[in-house]
Parts: sequence; C-alpha cells; structure tokens
Amino acid sequence: MPAFAFAYGSFGDILATGQLIVKVIVILRKGTRSDECAETEKELKSLGGDLANLTRMPVDDAVQTSPLAQSVADRVQEEIRRCHGLMVHFFSKMNATRGLLQRLMWAASEEKELATFRMRIIERRTALGVIVGMLNSGMLLAVQDRVLEQHTQTQDTVVNGVNSLAQQLATYQQQIVAVVCQLSRRVVEVVISPAGGSKSCPW
Repeated sequence: MPAFAFAYGSFGDILATGQLIVKVIVILRKGTRSDECAETEKELKSLGGDLANLTRMPVDDAVQTSPLAQSVADRVQEEIRRCHGLMVHFFSKMNATRGLLQRLMWAASEEKELATFRMRIIERRTALGVIVGMLNSGMLLAVQDRVLEQHTQTQDTVVNGVNSLAQQLATYQQQIVAVVCQLSRRVVEVVISPAGGSKSCPW
C-alpha cells in the first residue's frame, strides 16, 4: 500500500512546510527563551511530527480511488497548504526584525505574537487531525467491507461445495439402489431337487 503523501502527491508540500518549521525553530532559539517560546517550539515540533506521519501513513488500494478518500485527500492537501502559508508568514515576520527598530518592536510584542502563532498552529493541527481521522475511518470501513466480502465468498464456496457433495452422494445412493435392485431381480433362488433338477423360487 502506498503512503498517503505519495498516493496523493502531497510529499513536496509536506517537505517544504517541514523545512520552514525547522527554520522557524532555529530563529526562535536565537531569541529570548521564554515559556511562550518553549511552548511554541513544542507545538512546531508536534506539527512537524503530524506532517511526517502523513509520509508514512499507508492508504489501502481499495480506498485510494474512492470518492470519499479523494475528497478527504483534497482537504488534507488544503490544510497542508494552510500550514505552509502560516509558516511562511511567521518566518517572513521574524526575518523582518533584523533592524534595531524592528527588534525593539518585536521584543515589545514577542509574547503576544508567539501566543497568537502558537494558537494558529494548534488550530491547524486540530483540523489536520480531524481530517486524517476521517481518512482512517474510511480505510477501516473499506477493510471491513473487504473482510465481509471475502467471508461471504468463502461462505458461498463452502455452501456450494457442500451442495455439490450432497448431490454426488445422492447420485451415488441412487446408483447403489439401482444396482441392488438389479441384483435382486437377477437373483434366482435355486433349489436343488433330489433328482438334480432345479426350480426358481417365485420370490
């Protein structure tokens, strides 16, 4: 079974977003190590892990081309693009603070900016998790349907086999009865007379 990212062509977007996440973490580590900064870094790493899981999550062949799977895949790709856009926006904002004035302004609003950024990461992770859950549910239903279908086919095969065997046994029984009847008609009870003659028994 192919991985989701390869089955639906999302690998490039996931890779680009993951690279941006790493860059943002590097920039955060260069700044003040506040609690909010540490929490934001933690959420970034979790988002990176969620995206990495998409590159390993298998997609059942029976589900891959189904309308439901394609619809869910489109929504996952949209969420990946939103994650990428969020990273681009924040990374650009961080890079713009190289001047003295910009650094002072960033220092004054850093906690608020990080808190807002972290909440948006959580929103994207939540949305992504819900959609991936829908995909997993679809795959589970597909597997259940496949198992049921195989069970039904196996059951039909067994029933057909039993019916065939019963028919064969019935045929054999009829053949045996026919042979016995023929033997019964042909059997002649010969009574040896004292004179050496014989006569047929009427029964």
